Amino acid sequence: MPARRPSAEHPDPADPHQFSVYAAEDGALPGGGRQFSGMADLRAWVEQVVADPWWSETFPSAPIDVDVEARSGTSTASVSHVGDAGRAAFVKVHPDHRHSVGVVHELAHVAAWEPMGGLGAVSEPSHGPRFCEALLLLWREHLGVHAYGALRSTFEGQGIPFRRDRLDRSRSGP
Repeated sequence: MPARRPSAEHPDPADPHQFSVYAAEDGALPGGGRQFSGMADLRAWVEQVVADPWWSETFPSAPIDVDVEARSGTSTASVSHVGDAGRAAFVKVHPDHRHSVGVVHELAHVAAWEPMGGLGAVSEPSHGPRFCEALLLLWREHLGVHAYGALRSTFEGQGIPFRRDRLDRSRSGP
């Protein structure tokens, strides 16, 4: 019998909150927020996000070299990957995700990247607490405090785990 593709009804045990995160994003900002007019507009926005000093201050391990490409409409999702020992990343955006919610989601994967430590390093699920913290920080900074509040409230209400240590600080705070 072939392996079952993960779904909301049958989540991947290695990433149990994946579909809850997707649903929380959809509910917190229906329609995906800003719609990009094309890939050039989307690339320029991503460049602006990662070039802002806030990005490096908030995510010191995250690369600032992020290549953005269009993904085929026959693919099933957008994807991101950090390579080159953490110095560069790519985001491939599905046509249905060319909006700020979809792009910020992929940037959160890039932002949550941390170099693997020694043998005792523990990896988290793709949509685990480190990712969810990065996602919330990006929503607050780039989608606004109301959208951030809606997403955080949904995470809390659904028991989606996230790291809280940096979320209650202001941009200019310690």
